[in-house]
Formats: sequence, structure tokens, C-alpha cells
Amino acid sequence: GDRPITRPRSRSHRPESLLRANASSRPRPDPSQLLTFADVAERLVVSPRTVRRLVDAGELDVIRVGRSVRVDPRDLERFLAAARG
Repeated sequence: GDRPITRPRSRSHRPESLLRANASSRPRPDPSQLLTFADVAERLVVSPRTVRRLVDAGELDVIRVGRSVRVDPRDLERFLAAARG
């Protein structure tokens, strides 16, 4: 059909929080320990969309694994500690 030709989105269009690498020098987590957004949402008793909003706002760090996005449990604990005050 008459669909317009579009270019693939470049990395610059992705939210900054997904591009940011963990800046700390701590050891890499065991991949089996990494949490999905659904895992994080279940632990926080919120929706996965709320987890996405926290990530997009830069409040929760993520690790990109290929095309997947995961959360290090240590980052979740840090987020919770900061939320508690």
C-alpha cells in the first residue's frame, strides 16, 4: 500500500534511563538474579506500567540485556531505601 516509508528509530529516541549504564564499579549481577518489570511490579504492588514510569523518570536504574530490560535487585533495594527516607 500507500504506507509512508519510515526509518528505524535511532538509539537517541530511547529514554535516557534505558541508555544509561550502571556507573558504579560494583561486580555484575548474576543474570538469573535480575528482575523483570513484572517481578518489580509484584514486589512493589504496582503495575508494570508504573515501574516503566519510575525508570523513565530516572528513579530506578535498569540493565539492558539484549533487547530486554531488567532491574538489579540491589538497585530495587536502593530505590526502596530512598523511598523510605
